[in-house]
Formats: sequence, C-alpha cells, structure tokens
Amino acid sequence: MAMIRPGFLSSVDRLELEACVRRRREDHGIARRENAILLLDDVT
Repeated sequence: MAMIRPGFLSSVDRLELEACVRRRREDHGIARRENAILLLDDVT
C-alpha cells in the first residue's frame, strides 16, 4: 500500500488549493477536502 508522503504538492498546486480554501463562494465540502489535502502535504 502506497502512503502519501509530505511535500507531494508543487508550490503552484499548494497556492491554488490555499486560494480555493479561502474563497467564501466555494462549496463547503470542496473546501474541506482541499484543506485535508493541504494538511496531508504539510512537511512540518
């Protein structure tokens, strides 16, 4: 089974996801999923 390792997002991908999470018009469920992806990518 392959595990997702921190740092799998490019800097551009990360910025796009962060922008989507901050937008108020995004669907709440989508924003939650994007936030989860960002948390999985955290290297700290």
